[in-house]
Amino acid sequence: MKWKGRLVLVAALFCSSLAHGERLRPGQTLGQTDTMADFVFKGIVVSSTAAGTPQIHYNSDLFFGSGDTFVEKLTRFKIVSVIKGDKSEDEITFRHYEDATPQEKREGLLQVAYHFEPGHAYLVFAASSGTAGFYKQVGTGFGFKADYGVVRCANAQPVSAKTIQEIAWVELTAMLHDKDAGDIQYAMVQFDQLSGGLHFAADYRYGVDFQPQGVLKLINPFLKSPDPHVAQAAAALIDRLTAHARNLDQYRR
Repeated sequence: MKWKGRLVLVAALFCSSLAHGERLRPGQTLGQTDTMADFVFKGIVVSSTAAGTPQIHYNSDLFFGSGDTFVEKLTRFKIVSVIKGDKSEDEITFRHYEDATPQEKREGLLQVAYHFEPGHAYLVFAASSGTAGFYKQVGTGFGFKADYGVVRCANAQPVSAKTIQEIAWVELTAMLHDKDAGDIQYAMVQFDQLSGGLHFAADYRYGVDFQPQGVLKLINPFLKSPDPHVAQAAAALIDRLTAHARNLDQYRR
Protein backbone atom coordinates (compact mmCIF):
# COMPACT_ATOMS: atom_id res chain seq x y z
CA MET A 1 0.00 0.00 0.00
CA LYS A 2 1.37 3.44 -0.88
CA TRP A 3 2.19 5.73 2.03
CA LYS A 4 -0.59 8.20 1.16
CA GLY A 5 -3.16 5.48 1.57
CA ARG A 6 -1.62 4.40 4.84
CA LEU A 7 -1.60 8.00 6.01
CA VAL A 8 -5.39 8.23 5.78
CA LEU A 9 -5.85 4.81 7.36
CA VAL A 10 -3.46 5.26 10.28
CA ALA A 11 -4.18 8.91 11.08
CA ALA A 12 -7.35 7.94 12.91
CA LEU A 13 -5.49 5.40 15.02
CA PHE A 14 -3.50 8.01 16.90
CA CYS A 15 -5.57 11.15 16.36
CA SER A 16 -5.96 11.83 20.08
CA SER A 17 -2.54 10.62 21.19
CA LEU A 18 -0.83 14.01 21.16
CA ALA A 19 -2.75 15.11 24.21
CA HIS A 20 -1.17 12.39 26.30
CA GLY A 21 2.50 13.03 25.55
CA GLU A 22 5.11 13.83 28.16
CA ARG A 23 5.37 17.32 29.58
CA LEU A 24 8.23 19.41 28.22
CA ARG A 25 9.66 21.61 30.95
CA PRO A 26 10.58 25.27 30.39
CA GLY A 27 14.34 25.49 30.06
CA GLN A 28 15.07 21.82 29.45
CA THR A 29 18.11 20.97 27.33
CA LEU A 30 18.47 19.17 24.03
CA GLY A 31 20.03 16.29 25.95
CA GLN A 32 16.95 15.98 28.16
CA THR A 33 14.65 16.14 25.14
CA ASP A 34 16.77 13.46 23.47
CA THR A 35 16.25 11.20 26.50
CA MET A 36 12.47 11.62 26.18
CA ALA A 37 12.47 10.82 22.45
CA ASP A 38 12.11 7.40 20.84
CA PHE A 39 13.24 8.59 17.41
CA VAL A 40 15.64 11.45 16.60
CA PHE A 41 16.44 12.22 12.99
CA LYS A 42 17.48 14.76 10.41
CA GLY A 43 15.02 14.87 7.56
CA ILE A 44 13.70 16.84 4.61
CA VAL A 45 10.04 17.86 4.57
CA VAL A 46 8.13 16.23 1.72
CA SER A 47 4.70 17.59 2.62
CA SER A 48 2.74 18.98 5.55
CA THR A 49 -1.05 18.71 5.65
CA ALA A 50 -3.76 19.35 8.23
CA ALA A 51 -4.97 16.31 10.14
CA GLY A 52 -8.18 18.14 11.00
CA THR A 53 -9.70 21.61 11.26
CA PRO A 54 -8.22 24.24 13.60
CA GLN A 55 -9.71 23.99 17.08
CA ILE A 56 -10.09 26.31 20.03
CA HIS A 57 -8.42 24.54 22.95
CA TYR A 58 -9.26 24.92 26.62
CA ASN A 59 -7.52 21.70 27.64
CA SER A 60 -5.48 22.19 30.81
CA ASP A 61 -3.56 18.98 30.07
CA LEU A 62 -2.11 20.67 26.99
CA PHE A 63 -1.61 24.04 28.68
CA PHE A 64 -3.23 25.87 25.79
CA GLY A 65 -4.38 29.34 26.70
CA SER A 66 -8.04 30.25 26.52
CA GLY A 67 -8.92 30.91 22.89
CA ASP A 68 -5.58 29.75 21.45
CA THR A 69 -6.08 28.12 18.06
CA PHE A 70 -3.96 25.14 17.01
CA VAL A 71 -4.24 22.64 14.20
CA GLU A 72 -2.88 19.12 14.16
CA LYS A 73 -0.61 18.47 11.18
CA LEU A 74 0.77 15.39 9.46
CA THR A 75 4.23 16.19 8.12
CA ARG A 76 5.96 13.69 5.86
CA PHE A 77 9.79 13.52 6.12
CA LYS A 78 12.40 11.91 3.92
CA ILE A 79 15.06 10.65 6.35
CA VAL A 80 18.61 11.97 5.89
CA SER A 81 20.15 10.56 9.09
CA VAL A 82 18.78 8.57 12.02
CA ILE A 83 20.44 9.68 15.25
CA LYS A 84 18.35 7.55 17.60
CA GLY A 85 15.83 4.81 16.85
CA ASP A 86 14.85 2.61 13.90
CA LYS A 87 17.57 3.02 11.25
CA SER A 88 15.49 1.17 8.63
CA GLU A 89 13.14 4.14 8.18
CA ASP A 90 13.39 5.92 4.81
CA GLU A 91 10.32 8.13 5.18
CA ILE A 92 8.11 8.75 8.19
CA THR A 93 4.98 10.71 9.07
CA PHE A 94 5.21 13.08 12.03
CA ARG A 95 2.06 14.24 13.79
CA HIS A 96 2.33 17.56 15.63
CA TYR A 97 0.60 20.77 16.57
CA GLU A 98 0.97 23.96 14.56
CA ASP A 99 0.09 27.36 15.99
CA ALA A 100 -2.66 28.98 13.94
CA THR A 101 -2.61 32.18 16.01
CA PRO A 102 -0.45 35.02 14.62
CA GLN A 103 2.82 35.19 16.58
CA GLU A 104 2.51 38.92 17.14
CA LYS A 105 -0.59 38.24 19.25
CA ARG A 106 1.27 35.85 21.54
CA GLU A 107 2.09 36.90 25.08
CA GLY A 108 3.96 35.08 27.85
CA LEU A 109 4.44 31.33 27.76
CA LEU A 110 4.23 29.51 24.43
CA GLN A 111 2.70 26.11 23.69
CA VAL A 112 5.09 23.74 21.92
CA ALA A 113 4.07 23.64 18.24
CA TYR A 114 5.92 23.49 14.92
CA HIS A 115 5.70 24.88 11.41
CA PHE A 116 7.59 23.00 8.69
CA GLU A 117 8.44 24.25 5.21
CA PRO A 118 8.46 21.67 2.38
CA GLY A 119 11.94 21.12 0.98
CA HIS A 120 13.68 22.31 4.15
CA ALA A 121 15.73 20.13 6.49
CA TYR A 122 15.16 19.79 10.22
CA LEU A 123 16.52 17.97 13.24
CA VAL A 124 13.47 16.40 14.93
CA PHE A 125 12.89 14.67 18.27
CA ALA A 126 9.88 12.35 18.04
CA ALA A 127 7.91 9.90 20.17
CA SER A 128 6.59 6.56 18.97
CA SER A 129 2.91 6.37 18.06
CA GLY A 130 2.84 2.58 18.33
CA THR A 131 2.52 2.26 14.54
CA ALA A 132 5.54 1.66 12.29
CA GLY A 133 6.53 4.71 10.27
CA PHE A 134 4.31 7.10 12.25
CA TYR A 135 5.59 9.33 15.04
CA LYS A 136 4.32 12.25 17.12
CA GLN A 137 5.84 15.29 18.80
CA VAL A 138 7.90 14.27 21.79
CA GLY A 139 5.71 16.09 24.30
CA THR A 140 3.37 18.92 25.12
CA GLY A 141 3.98 21.78 27.48
CA PHE A 142 4.73 25.46 27.56
CA GLY A 143 7.71 27.72 27.98
CA PHE A 144 9.59 30.63 26.47
CA LYS A 145 10.52 28.57 23.40
CA ALA A 146 7.78 27.25 21.12
CA ASP A 147 9.97 24.87 19.11
CA TYR A 148 11.34 22.51 21.78
CA GLY A 149 12.16 19.30 19.93
CA VAL A 150 12.95 20.80 16.50
CA VAL A 151 16.03 22.56 15.09
CA ARG A 152 16.05 23.96 11.56
CA CYS A 153 19.06 22.94 9.46
CA ALA A 154 20.96 24.80 6.75
CA ASN A 155 21.37 21.85 4.39
CA ALA A 156 20.47 18.24 3.70
CA GLN A 157 23.92 16.80 4.43
CA PRO A 158 24.03 13.61 6.54
CA VAL A 159 24.92 13.97 10.21
CA SER A 160 28.50 13.06 11.18
CA ALA A 161 28.81 14.46 14.73
CA LYS A 162 28.12 12.07 17.61
CA THR A 163 26.33 13.78 20.52
CA ILE A 164 23.07 15.66 20.12
CA GLN A 165 24.76 18.88 21.29
CA GLU A 166 27.57 18.46 18.73
CA ILE A 167 25.02 17.78 15.99
CA ALA A 168 23.01 20.90 16.84
CA TRP A 169 26.22 22.98 17.03
CA VAL A 170 27.32 21.85 13.56
CA GLU A 171 23.88 22.48 12.04
CA LEU A 172 23.47 25.94 13.57
CA THR A 173 27.04 26.95 12.73
CA ALA A 174 26.37 26.04 9.09
CA MET A 175 23.25 28.21 9.22
CA LEU A 176 25.29 31.12 10.60
CA HIS A 177 27.29 31.05 7.36
CA ASP A 178 24.21 30.98 5.15
CA LYS A 179 23.64 33.89 2.77
CA ASP A 180 20.10 34.42 4.05
CA ALA A 181 20.00 37.00 6.86
CA GLY A 182 16.86 35.40 8.27
CA ASP A 183 18.65 32.05 8.65
CA ILE A 184 21.62 33.74 10.32
CA GLN A 185 19.37 35.46 12.83
CA TYR A 186 17.48 32.21 13.47
CA ALA A 187 20.78 30.50 14.32
CA MET A 188 21.70 33.35 16.66
CA VAL A 189 18.39 33.01 18.51
CA GLN A 190 18.99 29.27 18.90
CA PHE A 191 22.53 29.81 20.18
CA ASP A 192 21.16 32.38 22.64
CA GLN A 193 18.47 30.04 23.95
CA LEU A 194 20.65 26.93 24.14
CA SER A 195 23.44 28.71 26.05
CA GLY A 196 21.30 30.17 28.81
CA GLY A 197 18.62 32.36 27.23
CA LEU A 198 15.87 29.94 28.24
CA HIS A 199 16.64 30.49 31.91
CA PHE A 200 14.95 33.36 33.64
CA ALA A 201 16.09 34.61 37.08
CA ALA A 202 19.39 32.71 36.61
CA ASP A 203 17.64 29.35 37.02
CA TYR A 204 20.19 26.86 35.67
CA ARG A 205 18.85 23.71 37.31
CA TYR A 206 18.37 22.08 33.90
CA GLY A 207 21.83 23.00 32.61
CA VAL A 208 22.77 24.41 29.20
CA ASP A 209 23.61 22.75 25.89
CA PHE A 210 26.28 25.24 24.81
CA GLN A 211 28.76 27.10 27.00
CA PRO A 212 28.28 30.88 26.55
CA GLN A 213 32.04 31.50 26.20
CA GLY A 214 32.21 29.18 23.19
CA VAL A 215 29.25 30.85 21.52
CA LEU A 216 30.79 34.28 22.15
CA LYS A 217 33.86 33.29 20.11
CA LEU A 218 31.63 32.04 17.32
CA ILE A 219 29.47 35.17 17.18
CA ASN A 220 32.15 37.88 17.57
CA PRO A 221 33.08 37.99 13.84
CA PHE A 222 29.48 38.84 12.93
CA LEU A 223 29.87 42.26 14.56
CA LYS A 224 31.60 43.21 11.29
CA SER A 225 28.85 41.85 9.04
CA PRO A 226 28.02 44.15 6.11
CA ASP A 227 24.34 43.48 6.81
CA PRO A 228 23.36 45.96 9.57
CA HIS A 229 20.57 43.70 10.80
CA VAL A 230 23.00 40.81 11.30
CA ALA A 231 25.57 43.07 12.99
CA GLN A 232 22.92 44.48 15.33
CA ALA A 233 21.67 40.99 16.15
CA ALA A 234 25.25 39.88 16.89
CA ALA A 235 25.84 42.84 19.21
CA ALA A 236 22.63 42.16 21.13
CA LEU A 237 23.45 38.47 21.38
CA ILE A 238 26.95 39.18 22.71
CA ASP A 239 25.43 41.32 25.47
CA ARG A 240 23.08 38.48 26.42
CA LEU A 241 25.81 35.82 26.21
CA THR A 242 27.95 37.85 28.60
CA ALA A 243 25.03 37.88 31.03
CA HIS A 244 24.47 34.12 30.53
CA ALA A 245 28.14 33.43 31.33
CA ARG A 246 28.00 35.59 34.47
CA ASN A 247 24.76 33.98 35.70
CA LEU A 248 26.01 30.48 34.99
CA ASP A 249 29.24 31.19 36.87
CA GLN A 250 27.29 32.51 39.88
CA TYR A 251 25.03 29.46 39.87
CA ARG A 252 28.01 27.08 39.92
CA ARG A 253 29.63 28.71 42.97
